[in-house]
Amino acid sequence: MNIKRILIIEDNNTKYIGVSMYLKKYDFDTIDWARNASDAIEQLEDAIQHKAPYDLIISDMHFDFFGTDDHSAGEKTLKLIREKGYTTPVIFGHHKYNINS
Repeated sequence: MNIKRILIIEDNNTKYIGVSMYLKKYDFDTIDWARNASDAIEQLEDAIQHKAPYDLIISDMHFDFFGTDDHSAGEKTLKLIREKGYTTPVIFGHHKYNINS
């Protein structure tokens, strides 16, 4: 697979910037940002409509899911994406918490 267009679903600006800066080293054509499920679905549909679909989605697990702060928003958004017939590969990121802090 030749990956040129990436959509990052991440509600945290700092995390999005970190991921996108890392990816920019690899000369992808497009790295777009969606802050929530609604934006992600809209951008996916727009990309398909303009015959420029994303090759990869990188998604956080916890973000706004249609107005609700949701720890499983990533999984729910993937389900919606698949129900719409989109087969774009998805990589999920998650946070590791230090239980001693």
